[in-house]
Parts: sequence; C-alpha cells; structure tokens
Amino acid sequence: MKTLPEVDALVPEMKQWRHHIHAHPETAFEETETSAFVAEKLRAFGLEVHTGMAKTGVVGVLRGNDSGGSGSAIGLRADLEGDRRPLHHPRPPPPQRRRPSCHRRRLLG
Repeated sequence: MKTLPEVDALVPEMKQWRHHIHAHPETAFEETETSAFVAEKLRAFGLEVHTGMAKTGVVGVLRGNDSGGSGSAIGLRADLEGDRRPLHHPRPPPPQRRRPSCHRRRLLG
C-alpha cells in the first residue's frame, strides 16, 4: 500500500515510541506512564485529549473544521494492555504478551 511521504517520515520516530513503551512496562490498570506518553503524543498531533477514563484511559478526539456546521468528530481508541501480572513475577511472560504496545502504536502511527 502506498503511504504519504509525511507518514513515511514518521516511521523512525514511531519506532522510538515502541522502544520507549517497551522499556517502561506497567501492569494492567497501572499504566500511568504509558497513558501520559500517549496523551502527550495525541496533544502534539493537535487532538483534544481526555485522560483518567477508567483510571488510566486516554481518549483523543479529532474534530472536523466545522465549516458546514455539522460539529462532526471522531474519537480514537486503543487498549493500553498492561501485563496483568506483577512485574516481579518469577516466570517470564508468555510470547503473546511480548507485544503490549501494538494497539498504542496503531493509534499513534
């Protein structure tokens, strides 16, 4: 699929976001650093941001230019998906849990 050059230019930065999220793992419903990171990125994109939804949830709202008076808006949502086990758990997480940031990456980039 062909992408816009502006999107292609963001790929290195999006990879940095993924590395940042993986370097700061958090347990489920305690993703305070992750939600702050996501909220900061959405604000930088110019979206209206609401935080604190169900404790760590973040909602980004993309509003239309309202030139037609419709007041249209799109809400953006992605799961934070922290690991449900404490980080000091003696067993390593199963392989399918090694991708906690896939939804966030899709939302941000």
